[in-house]
Amino acid sequence: MANKQYISIVRLLQHSEIDVDGEINVQRVKKQLNAEFNFSPSAIIEIDNYSYNKTDVFEELDSPNFTERLVFHKGIWESKHLLAFLEDNQFSYPNFNKEIHAFFNNPVFDGFISPFFAVSFNVVARNYINALQFDNLGYLLSFEDFIIGADREEAFRSIRIFLDENIRYLKNTSKDNFMTMRPKIIHWISSDWSIFINNLPDDFYETKEDLIIPLINLTVSIQRTNFHDCKAVSSQLNQIEEISSHLKETITNNHNIYTGNNSSTENSSGFDYSNFKWIIWAIIIGLKIIAMGGC
Repeated sequence: MANKQYISIVRLLQHSEIDVDGEINVQRVKKQLNAEFNFSPSAIIEIDNYSYNKTDVFEELDSPNFTERLVFHKGIWESKHLLAFLEDNQFSYPNFNKEIHAFFNNPVFDGFISPFFAVSFNVVARNYINALQFDNLGYLLSFEDFIIGADREEAFRSIRIFLDENIRYLKNTSKDNFMTMRPKIIHWISSDWSIFINNLPDDFYETKEDLIIPLINLTVSIQRTNFHDCKAVSSQLNQIEEISSHLKETITNNHNIYTGNNSSTENSSGFDYSNFKWIIWAIIIGLKIIAMGGC
């Protein structure tokens, strides 16, 4: 079941002149709000263009730990940039970063906010992808720790779809069809995307390497025919962190050649994707044998 967009219950309580800073009598609050919902012909209460329906409100009020949750609701209400992110899918890194620090290292809060955070995270990520704003997407990813458990699948849906599609495009791009495919992969040539890839969570480790390999191969295939594009892609690849040492070494060596830091007699190298996967598999098997006391 999909998570719901967050709407602050504090706004509704204040609208109904309920003191959120005093001791809350939940049964009395429910009685008062029930009367207000019944008074509305649509059973919806509209406040400042935010819509509250009785089912969602009473589901929150009936939470066995509502008093604890209300503390979190009030904390979010007082953090306007976090509130704007959750309610309106608006993200401003500098302001958001200042506010969110107050909620770090609180597993109970993480469990509370995760389903709401995941919804807004996915929407904002999709908007940044559509706008090709990979730097902002990278900043957004720095807060992925607030998304836990099954909520991560929803939060990263747009990013996974984007990466899977682009991996297919890149694998199908060669020197011969590069100019035809170039419009579909232009963002890997003309954008600063390394911060986005570097901030991908561990969930994406294999996907990350699946992306890097065809990007390396692309630079090798177009280094003579489209050198400017080759160098632009290589520059971003050279900033990628937390990848296998074999990939990192290849990227560094190739980039040195493209930038003239190596002998011109050296040749850049690409990857046979299937062979690379076989090497990783062999390493894993070897580690397992060592762990079991083999030699």
